[in-house]
Amino acid sequence: MNDMSMRANATLNFPGRTYRFYHHKSIYGFGHGLSYSTFSKFITSAPSTIVIKPLSKNHQNNTLSPDSTALQPNGQAIDVSSTNYLNLRFQIGFAMKNDGLVNGTHVVLVYSGNRRVQRGLLGCRAWSWSGLRGKTKMVKMELDVCKRLSLVDGEVKRKAVIGQHELMVAWLGLLVKGK
Repeated sequence: MNDMSMRANATLNFPGRTYRFYHHKSIYGFGHGLSYSTFSKFITSAPSTIVIKPLSKNHQNNTLSPDSTALQPNGQAIDVSSTNYLNLRFQIGFAMKNDGLVNGTHVVLVYSGNRRVQRGLLGCRAWSWSGLRGKTKMVKMELDVCKRLSLVDGEVKRKAVIGQHELMVAWLGLLVKGK
């Protein structure tokens, strides 16, 4: 077992080792069956656009090529490894209701997808409903843009890929556009 590639390889009939690059319907989604209760939820607040501006005109922007992590100068990714980009965060607010007959814990999984990655896990958080059956709970999840919406290049620098990133919360969708 010398090949540790995560991507699918059709010539070897290899499906891949991660859901990030899997483009077919799965039998059970990641996180399926984590609770004995049922929950309804919806997004109450989220940014529609997040803007990451270069530090200066001299700041090196790069492009991540579609098939590798090699970077080429072209202006489609921003180096966010600088300390000036730390703590660039946003919050997603949810209203969740325990519709089931038992108390339970609900795990919220937030994914991101773009042209390179089918779906990547950005964050997860669990909320418990003890004695709150049938009641709605308002909760928030905070995500760091530079850590969660970026990739690492061959020089081990974080690059925020410019363009559209679709955020997915369970089956709900939210579009976040980079400029």
